[in-house]
Amino acid sequence: MSNGIQVVRFQNPETPDSNAMPPNQDVEVQQFIGNSGLADKDVPFVPMEDTGKHLLQVNFTPEQKEKTAYYRARYKTDTGKTGPWSDVASEIIL
Repeated sequence: MSNGIQVVRFQNPETPDSNAMPPNQDVEVQQFIGNSGLADKDVPFVPMEDTGKHLLQVNFTPEQKEKTAYYRARYKTDTGKTGPWSDVASEIIL
């Protein structure tokens, strides 16, 4: 992590020693940027992007510094079926 950048890593729990994603699936990512200390159920997530990579670099503006970025993700098949949402992860933006 460096100033204005966070890197989110996705890992297939079935193959924790590999960077490979499950076949025919992307990761659907949602994000919210706001104050710290929000309960998971109170985070008003918005769609961010889908990725087929195990690393996602997120860039922030100087105005977002010291706010908190919240993330959640789930697998999505190429036919649109989705898995359950992940636990919420959060990090202060430096």
